[in-house]
Amino acid sequence: QTDSGLSVETKCAFARNGNFWIHSHAEISYDAIKFGQIGRSYGKCRYIERIGLCKGFPMKNQSVRTMAVRKFAAGASLILALTVPSTVCFAQEGIKQEGTKQEEAADNPADETPKEDPGFWSQDTLTGDWGGVRTNLTDAGLALSGLYTVDAMGNPVGGIKQRGVYMGLVELDADGDLDKLAGWSDATFHISALSFHGRGLSSHFIGNYMTVRNSETSPSTRLWALWLQQVFWDGKASLKVGQTPQDEEFMTSAYGGYFINATYGWPAGFSTNIPTGGGVFPMSVTGARLKVAATDSLTWMLGVFNGEAAVGTKTGQDPTRVNSDGLNFNLAKSPMIMNEFQWTLGAGEDATLPPTTVKLGGWYHAEGFTDLRYDTTGLSLGSPTSNGIGKRVRGNWDVYGVLDTLLIHGEGADDNGLGAFARFSVSNATVSTLPYYGEVGLTYKGLLPDRDNDVLGLAVSYGAVSDNLQAEQSDARALSGSTAVVQGDVPLNVENVR
Repeated sequence: QTDSGLSVETKCAFARNGNFWIHSHAEISYDAIKFGQIGRSYGKCRYIERIGLCKGFPMKNQSVRTMAVRKFAAGASLILALTVPSTVCFAQEGIKQEGTKQEEAADNPADETPKEDPGFWSQDTLTGDWGGVRTNLTDAGLALSGLYTVDAMGNPVGGIKQRGVYMGLVELDADGDLDKLAGWSDATFHISALSFHGRGLSSHFIGNYMTVRNSETSPSTRLWALWLQQVFWDGKASLKVGQTPQDEEFMTSAYGGYFINATYGWPAGFSTNIPTGGGVFPMSVTGARLKVAATDSLTWMLGVFNGEAAVGTKTGQDPTRVNSDGLNFNLAKSPMIMNEFQWTLGAGEDATLPPTTVKLGGWYHAEGFTDLRYDTTGLSLGSPTSNGIGKRVRGNWDVYGVLDTLLIHGEGADDNGLGAFARFSVSNATVSTLPYYGEVGLTYKGLLPDRDNDVLGLAVSYGAVSDNLQAEQSDARALSGSTAVVQGDVPLNVENVR
């Protein structure tokens, strides 16, 4: 398995304004280089008009075998987002939010002749109003939307094997206002289903920690999200329960969300250290999230979730194949607890600081973890006389931080200008494959007058492989007299590492 690779992605999507995004990515692992992808930047929270869809996909278990001997994994991304007036390919736009009664009255006075059908190229959504059915459903409290995403990628140089791939994703969403539907005040629900086809580039042909595309997964049709939310305390607090994607709310970055590499969504420092990667796209976990706005500038979140999104996954298995339909509602695993504080600074006309968001948080997973170096007898797992059973360690933890700030305010929209972001995480190096992780990036939105949706960005990520894991593989070489490093049951020939 060679350690250099080139991957290229092209992607298109249709929105009301016809957005077309260009993205490139570079990843450096030890003294090797993996690079390249071009496509639309959805990042952590990708969107078409009012559709909000947060993505981040955990790496497969086999990635440990291809990178365990490296001292670090790192990546860099460059994104260029442009809006063009033409349609490249198609996706369903979200339903328009309902306006105020005064706005509706102004738009449709009683003596005004009904407006004509705007036609396919001018209507607000791709499939139109369905003869009035869509508007009636929205008025009744049920909003339906959909999205189709296409990715074509390849690694003409390096990787495990040179190959081009095609991936497609169909997503259907339903959002309900239970006040309108059933008279349940301040309550809403959300349902999201996904259908994938094609093969992933990273999992099949590269084998890297930081997945080239954050929507990469095995072919399946599955439930993604199913939750109910109650808002209370005059809108200052909310409680969400159900099948909840963890990456939609925790460890998020507004500016990092433009990048489509998976690590800029749910970071590699999380996905490699949590069993089955955590409850992130395309999976979710059963749990509850409490969110409280203590002040105008301080928000606190607490989440308690089932510890695994694919209960029953064994070493080397793809968790998305174990939980292939998204219906694994198991609550038997030890819980994972997430806690996060968010500070919003620089808001208001009299602010002396630039608009800034600071987040500090952490998580604790109560499951039993395996020591990366020692077995149950105290011998190195790399020793020929080891029993091969890693010593059990109770629980794993992580602390993390996020910074988003608008350095230079541009013309036009409030969020136009030069933005910067940074994220870091530190976890228990005894049991965590990537215990130290960090990323930084810059984006500029609205480079040209009257083009508020144009974005140019550059980001770099870094992950340090555990000293314990490196020591275990050094033990294997020294004690066995072999040049092959064995991680699990798959050998990695060190001589092939460039």
